[in-house]
Amino acid sequence: MKHSLYITFPITVLTIAIACGCTPYQRIPDTGIYRSKVTLAQFPGARFDAETEFSNRRPIRHTVYYANGNTMTESILTDTTTETWVIREFYETGAQQSLFHMRHSEYVIIQRWYPNGLKELEFVRTDGKKDTGVRYYLNGKKKEEFEFVNEQRHGQWLEWDSLGAMTRNEFYQFGKLKKKLL
Repeated sequence: MKHSLYITFPITVLTIAIACGCTPYQRIPDTGIYRSKVTLAQFPGARFDAETEFSNRRPIRHTVYYANGNTMTESILTDTTTETWVIREFYETGAQQSLFHMRHSEYVIIQRWYPNGLKELEFVRTDGKKDTGVRYYLNGKKKEEFEFVNEQRHGQWLEWDSLGAMTRNEFYQFGKLKKKLL
């Protein structure tokens, strides 16, 4: 799974612009880091500013701001060896909307929150093959728990209604339904 275009596109454009020397940038003394500030888009009623930090001509941090100055997205390179990024998205109010951990351009952890601050989704990928997740209703109650192995349903799949009563309990093995308990 790849991340949204609006995150990767500005990083790519700014990387190319810095490499050719056509974007204004500022060197941060004694760090080897360069910072670039640009306006990504501006149209009636909206303006999106971006700030990117580079080290050795590679982006290491990228932030996009709403017109009100609050952060829209923030991407931070946390490990250059494994190309691990932490990406945060925010609602215009400033509340956190989502959190992604990506390694080698693939999601490792995804977390999403509703505007009211309650968790909407938690998704974890282990060893590149096994995915586990939990979705929640807007009221905070569990909606479903699931597992995938090699992108096929695997293990126990559970679902609940918005009041908390279980509506589904199934067991899958490599994409095939093996047991239906509810």
